[in-house]
Amino acid sequence: MRYKSLVFDLDGTLIDSYLDIAGAANDYLAARGLPAIEASAFRKLIGNGMYTMLREAFEADGPALSEADYQREKAAFRDLYLQRLTRETQLFPGVLETLERLREVGFTLSICTNKGRDAALPLIEHFDLQLPMDFIVCGDSVAAMKPDPMGLQFIMEQSGIAADQTLMVGDNQTDCLAARNASCGAALVTYGYRRHAVEELDFDLSCERFSDLLPALGLAPLEDAA
Repeated sequence: MRYKSLVFDLDGTLIDSYLDIAGAANDYLAARGLPAIEASAFRKLIGNGMYTMLREAFEADGPALSEADYQREKAAFRDLYLQRLTRETQLFPGVLETLERLREVGFTLSICTNKGRDAALPLIEHFDLQLPMDFIVCGDSVAAMKPDPMGLQFIMEQSGIAADQTLMVGDNQTDCLAARNASCGAALVTYGYRRHAVEELDFDLSCERFSDLLPALGLAPLEDAA
């Protein structure tokens, strides 16, 4: 088997979180007299980091933010989001069962997310995702977020598993680019959050459901796994 290490994105790959992110963002916009944004639009805004998304949402109907204002508004939005982290967020179907199977057959499993530790770690714990994971890298765990390869490189250094044996599993261009920048394989889950069409992205394999990762890696489908 080519791959020994699988590295997963969080939002849009393991967890379906856009409704809580959208809810917090619209609470934030409403408090500033700005119009709400349709929740489904956040499926295209998520991926480059929650606060990059905040800036895009704010500047869609408001003035450009200075850096000082941006830092202040980040803190306000973070507080709103942390209040509702798991209100509507849930795991995508088949995630825990698939991770358990991958762990059983010997893969090293990790998370590499652009979400900060203050939000990512409570979510990971809430859904018991820390149990099968060997390494967890958040957006503020390293100096640069995806698509920079630093998070993936850290995982490879810690695991001792080379880039050609590491597969980044994500849902958008940021994840695909991070994989390529780290010289890793790239897998795309097509149900996730992205602003680019599937055919515009560079990846090695794709999955319509998370559990499709098993046959894509040469393993028995989830319903057949003993």
